[in-house]
Amino acid sequence: RLLGPDGREIEQIVLPVSMRQGDLTQTELEQWLARILSKYAFDIVHINHLLRFPFSLPHIIQAHGAKIVFSLHDYFAICDVYTLIGFEGHYCDIPNRPPETCDVCLERTRNIAIGSQARRIRFVRESFRHIDTVLAGSQTSADILTRMFPQLTDKVTLLPPPMLHENVSLAPRLEDFSVLNIALLGNFTHVKGAEAALEIFEQAKNLPVTFHIFGRIDPAYAARLETLTTSVIAHGQFKPGELPPKLATCNAFLMLSPWPETYCIALSEAQ
Repeated sequence: RLLGPDGREIEQIVLPVSMRQGDLTQTELEQWLARILSKYAFDIVHINHLLRFPFSLPHIIQAHGAKIVFSLHDYFAICDVYTLIGFEGHYCDIPNRPPETCDVCLERTRNIAIGSQARRIRFVRESFRHIDTVLAGSQTSADILTRMFPQLTDKVTLLPPPMLHENVSLAPRLEDFSVLNIALLGNFTHVKGAEAALEIFEQAKNLPVTFHIFGRIDPAYAARLETLTTSVIAHGQFKPGELPPKLATCNAFLMLSPWPETYCIALSEAQ
């Protein structure tokens, strides 16, 4: 859908075939994009994400003279498994592994044919040479991207989350509280560190600690939480921008992740 500055729809395209995650090309969408780029002569196109969009789009945009800004929200440009959590259940460290291991992983986790990842990387590498600026939330995530696509090295603009750097220790000491209230903010899922959290809950069962989970709990972990003797309180989901008041009573925030997140919104929410 093409929207105007006032939010009203100017025109739309209905594709005869649904887009699939990871498609490299899509003729009808490419033709529509080329037409509106020519008609409206956009100066800049911001690609917020390419999930369920063809990787060919930067070719079309650059051919019509527009500059391209790309936001790095995760690693979908590198792999269909956009968290880069491999079949072993943790970060695969893809920049330092031989490409052949990707075939093994993707066949097991996504049933993707052998050789597909090599073709995908070659196509994306060629397409991404047209990108003018990459917006990245951390140096680490930028490094992973540029290890896979070296041509983007000089095109990265870092937009890290604002942090307070005061010359004081903000870390609470256990002896300062009768009960230490620790918040886990965001969905309680594997990709948000649920496995590590469960281990921590078990280790803390004899400590004066209460854990507060703010967010959706994956059904796979609901039953396991019920068996814990540690004090864990689930507060349920909350709407974006409407943080639960109970969060303000917590003394610390625990942010866990088995993958190198590009930028975690929960970090800003907790701050």
